[in-house]
Amino acid sequence: MTFQQLMDCYYLSDVDCNQKVYSMLLEQIKKHNVTPVIGAGLSFWAYPGWGRLLTEAATPYGEQKAVQDLLKQNKYDDAAEYLEKVIGARIWAEILNKNFHPAIIKEKRNSRPYFQQSIPKVFQGTILTTNFDRAIEDLYGALDVVDPSDIFQSDILKRAQHQKTPLLVKLHGDINDPANMVLTTSKYDFFYGSDRSHPDMNKPLPKFLKETLGHNPLL
Repeated sequence: MTFQQLMDCYYLSDVDCNQKVYSMLLEQIKKHNVTPVIGAGLSFWAYPGWGRLLTEAATPYGEQKAVQDLLKQNKYDDAAEYLEKVIGARIWAEILNKNFHPAIIKEKRNSRPYFQQSIPKVFQGTILTTNFDRAIEDLYGALDVVDPSDIFQSDILKRAQHQKTPLLVKLHGDINDPANMVLTTSKYDFFYGSDRSHPDMNKPLPKFLKETLGHNPLL
């Protein structure tokens, strides 16, 4: 399917078509009014997927079946929690650091998909990510970063939202700070609250997300 054929497809009615929605989105992006939310797809070329990593990490300890059973239920955070308890927090942190070390990005930089080079040109304000690797930092070269250890209250954050300066908000933490990485069930509960359907809006992370959602549309 060509790009124009895709744009000609109607998904709601004869009035609301892909071309109209795309044009509206493009207009907002040009005004720097769209906040991108970047996930693991941006760094798939450099790092292993979660299913593979958890399974391989569990195998030497004879926990492969237990972890795979949780993964089949799409309980990735429970699998990470289980594995961390079985092998210990220190070894778990070492496994994560080995697989997501910042040096890996530099070693595999030539494998980065070419289209990603356009991202810094398109998005120059606040960027949200659940990734804790350094793929985005490497892509931009220079930008301010805030994460859970900052409790999302940094003056840099407020300045970036208003001045449209590059700022990376690492919602789930950074590889060099295992204590504040949101990866296991207990960490999700700590940062979001135990009720996944109704996040605790008194906690810094949900409060920040609410403010961000009200500031710009997310993509």
